[in-house]
Amino acid sequence: MIILTERATFSVTDYGAETQSEHVQTEQFQAALNACRDNNGGTVVVPAGQFHIGSIRLYSNTRLLLKSGAVIKGSENLGDYQTFGEEPGIRYLHDDYFVKAWHLPPYYFHAIIAAYDAENITIEAEAGAIIDGQDVFDPDGEESFRGPMGMVFARVNQLQLKNYTIKNTANWSHVIAGCTDVRATDVTILAGHDGFNLHHSNRIEIKNCVIKSGDDCLAGYDVANLSVHDTVLNTACNNMRIGGTNILIDRCLFTGPGEYPHRSENTFFTHAMFKWYAADADTIKADGTNIKIENSIMYDAQKLLTYDFNNKEIMQNGRPLRELSLIGNVIGKIKETSKFLGNGEPVKLRIEGCRITPPDNQPLLMIDDMVELIFDNVTFTTPTVIARKGRAEVPVSGYITREVI
Repeated sequence: MIILTERATFSVTDYGAETQSEHVQTEQFQAALNACRDNNGGTVVVPAGQFHIGSIRLYSNTRLLLKSGAVIKGSENLGDYQTFGEEPGIRYLHDDYFVKAWHLPPYYFHAIIAAYDAENITIEAEAGAIIDGQDVFDPDGEESFRGPMGMVFARVNQLQLKNYTIKNTANWSHVIAGCTDVRATDVTILAGHDGFNLHHSNRIEIKNCVIKSGDDCLAGYDVANLSVHDTVLNTACNNMRIGGTNILIDRCLFTGPGEYPHRSENTFFTHAMFKWYAADADTIKADGTNIKIENSIMYDAQKLLTYDFNNKEIMQNGRPLRELSLIGNVIGKIKETSKFLGNGEPVKLRIEGCRITPPDNQPLLMIDDMVELIFDNVTFTTPTVIARKGRAEVPVSGYITREVI
């Protein structure tokens, strides 16, 4: 008999889950989570051992603790996953253009672990615990192969993610949508698709994480008050594909090529280190302001930046970017010219205190007359030019104290 007490602990094995079993243990995990909910909260423990599960749902005031040696594997049976009749509020799921272009199914946001309209949720692990999505294949999923997400959190207030490894997710590792006060610390993401997707979320801190993903490391539009520090961003897509306000990336390593492949293209090269994200298929509250990448190493990508406002195909046709600053960064091994185009909307790009090795025999940037480009105490290791649409190129080389283009 299980006695429920305040701040109780609920082991999934007390509710029938068996370690090392090949049988799916979703019911047993959910029973422990439901008991925790009915007790107004507590800790649900996953002990050492291997467990296969489909979709489970966490409720308010729940801490899911994976003990050392615990391995949660996503079921390989697509029928074991569900959305619990909920949606995360990412509206392009219902946009005809993107549904057709990407082959999005209506159950797109099913996942191994989910929580909706909740508060005070923690996913935490002791050393060596792993969540493995097993790259579950879905012929009816996005791009005709992507399966369930790793985790979906929608409209959760006070979300903490700590010290686990999640790998081989069949789609995004983390959907964090419309959440507030999010902290991710010492999380490792290996392979799969996007690392952290942060659509419509506010007050997020990501620190001491390692993200080695097949798709975007950090993604999401309508993001507010995001700080990322001391984190590795390695990808076969974009290190950051982000849109929002008050975003600070500090003391991070942006690096390519990806250790794991971009699965739809089977390529490893990094596309861009920063790519703007703002789609008109969803509501975005503000233009992009106060976005800074500081004191970071940015090394080995096709492009440094991608901004081509009003380009629907790359989801940059929502609210415009107004201000991006690169400050104190070491930037090198960029292979191609970066487009940075306001296309009728003014935007400021400030590059300050950086050391830049530009592409060989190509312009560093292509800008238009809506861009105010400011160099301040910048060192170029080799000469390059700034290409300007409809105007003469501007050569830049050596040490530039200050120049406005």
